[in-house]
Amino acid sequence: MKKTKVAAATLIALAATALVILQSAAITWTNDTQLTSDTMFDGSPSVTQAADGKIWVVWETDRLGGLPGENWDIFKKTYDGTSWSSDTPLIWGAYSNDVEPSIMRASDGTLWMVWSSDRGGNYDLFYMTSSNNGTTWSVERQLTLDSSDDANPSIGQTKDGTIWVVWNRNVGIYSEIFYRTYSGTWAAEKQLTSEQTVCRSPSVAQAADGKIWVVFDADINNNFDIYAKTSADNGATWSSKIRLTTSRDMDTDPEILRTIYGKLWIIWGSVKDSPTAYYDIFYMTSSDNGATWSSPIELTTDPYDDMEPSMTQSLDRKLWTAWTSTRVGAPDGNLEIFYKTTIPIMGDINEDWIVDAYDLAIVSKAYGTQKGIDPDYDPASDLNNDGKVNLWDLTLLAINWGKTG
Repeated sequence: MKKTKVAAATLIALAATALVILQSAAITWTNDTQLTSDTMFDGSPSVTQAADGKIWVVWETDRLGGLPGENWDIFKKTYDGTSWSSDTPLIWGAYSNDVEPSIMRASDGTLWMVWSSDRGGNYDLFYMTSSNNGTTWSVERQLTLDSSDDANPSIGQTKDGTIWVVWNRNVGIYSEIFYRTYSGTWAAEKQLTSEQTVCRSPSVAQAADGKIWVVFDADINNNFDIYAKTSADNGATWSSKIRLTTSRDMDTDPEILRTIYGKLWIIWGSVKDSPTAYYDIFYMTSSDNGATWSSPIELTTDPYDDMEPSMTQSLDRKLWTAWTSTRVGAPDGNLEIFYKTTIPIMGDINEDWIVDAYDLAIVSKAYGTQKGIDPDYDPASDLNNDGKVNLWDLTLLAINWGKTG
């Protein structure tokens, strides 16, 4: 009763003294920053945050192969909040191609990485895990064993702890989307699409309402667009395909992310139907579990190719996105990794880039709770990250009241 009265009183006081800003606000991003700088090719990045707070970027590179495109390995770089580590080999070997890594942190803190490798003669999927923030890794385990190529894997986790891996497989002259799940043991693989065209580059996430989303690009209408299929029963049944982009641009390599407070993001590369056009990175968002989506928003505008984006959210609610770019290697097209982050607004809990009464209502609901003790504890409302939602958090919200992106 006491916490409700305090929160209600604070809500009334702030509402009486501050203007509630209802208009849409722009998201603030840092400048594009170059992450790799090697004379060989670096591409297909994937980004996550480990349990110790370090940001991880993993990517494919041919820098150990001797000649461009001769042999591909997987490298990594980490950021400790102050500086980036050096480029370090993570998967490398004798003239096999290890490519297209996807990395994530599971709810128990374990790092998982899945990738595609032709070490067996054709491309299959492999994975490994780390329970100590990437200091050491498990043995590399094979996940698929098929005579056709398996490529473009992506890994995610649902709220019940199930690990999902989605990928595309060559099926005759086409490619289709497949998936496997892990809940202590691996379930049999299942085919998700049967479009008899090119479906590829899937990504998986779970919305706040529990629906599982798999997004992918597909050449269904004589043009590559972003599509999705959803499941409300953990994969027992799936929706019909949902077309998410409809322009005549070529939209490829999507990645889907659910942020801490439940907003869905889809980020992808797009190029106009023109021989002189270049790829740029676009994104769109949904605040209602995918029922509606924002218009596509252009994130990069450099006059060279920016493609193959990956996105994660760190515990401080920053969004991190990394992508492949040709801008440094022009005109010969050498590939490097770039990244940028959002600049979060203290107090913007519902991620609408405005600190207003909606955020105050969220903090008020969680007021008086403690991490690990109260089921209503909301880490997004714990603005000073001290494990408690209390007067300090309300004060920080009040100080930032009315701020926009």
